[in-house]
Amino acid sequence: MDVKNVMDGMAKTHIIRYFFIVDLIENIW
Repeated sequence: MDVKNVMDGMAKTHIIRYFFIVDLIENIW
């Protein structure tokens, strides 16, 4: 288990989730 790969994967999912939430908020507004 490579820690760096896990961190990169978590960062990518967090970025995707962040943009998804921003998109949702903009659609609501």
